Amino acid sequence: MRRVYLILLLPLLVSGLPLFALDFSVEALFGNIGFPWAADTPVSGANFPSTIWNYGAKVSIADTLAENFRIETVYETDPLLRNIVRSIFSYETGILSISVGPILGVFNSLATPIKGGISAGIRIDAPGILYASMRTESSIGAGLLTAGDFMQESGEIAAGFYVFNAICTGSMATKRYYKTITAGNILVDASALYKFSVDVFSKSAPYRVKVAIGYQDISRTYPDASVDRLGMVIAETKISADISKAVGIVAQFGASLYNIGLENLSGRSPLSTSLLFQSGLGMTIRTDMLAMPNKAKGVPEENLEVEAPGAPDADDGSSPAETPKP
Repeated sequence: MRRVYLILLLPLLVSGLPLFALDFSVEALFGNIGFPWAADTPVSGANFPSTIWNYGAKVSIADTLAENFRIETVYETDPLLRNIVRSIFSYETGILSISVGPILGVFNSLATPIKGGISAGIRIDAPGILYASMRTESSIGAGLLTAGDFMQESGEIAAGFYVFNAICTGSMATKRYYKTITAGNILVDASALYKFSVDVFSKSAPYRVKVAIGYQDISRTYPDASVDRLGMVIAETKISADISKAVGIVAQFGASLYNIGLENLSGRSPLSTSLLFQSGLGMTIRTDMLAMPNKAKGVPEENLEVEAPGAPDADDGSSPAETPKP
């Protein structure tokens, strides 16, 4: 874990950012949606198990380098992509946003401890009316030649519109993880998620609520071309709140409402009494707010116009042009 922290800090140290002005976020992740990372044989048993536990964390460090220019470095344990680090530079004009940066698959294989790649994204906004975005990530390099080689790929497209105190979004996201078992024998984990979400906000409230419903398909293709596939109707809820100007918390929970086994798993879906879910609980610390010497300067706290990152810009939706982005 110490090596992960060094990887997170390196791009920020090189950029010369003052560490006391950064936003630090950490979130614990836990769930049981997915296939076991170490297994390379088809799922056995009469039903898909609900005891394939995955756990990890999402740790990020972010700050604004200059006006409209931001850097964020994130380590994440993804149930399908495994361990991945992103360092994303983004530039925003108000109508157009562009993001690009390197990604690293780290400690997913003893034979290939680090695998490099690139991330790129673009978003177009009609402020307060609608938006559209797309993002892609992929490993680059020699490919899947020897045992232990792996590649990570993901992509997402989304479009949404703004209504009073809410942002409605339809999106499609795909992920793929390729792993070489032996030369010429490749295992592929894949996921496709189709989702509609509503992000509810109010500037006068210190919290935001996001709810979503959708369909997710996860699969594992084995070297002999056999496929384990599971389809799920899912529902998700995410709540984020500021408990002070310097500290925010986030909690999220998503669960499968209905499961259907496909391909090799046809007729072998999880038991009706089992629960497939993913969850997260974390916090954000805004260090510039911690260092603000209100009393020493004799400035009453209520006179300081400080707004937490991610808080809505519009007042109860009355100014659509300033509505926050999801």
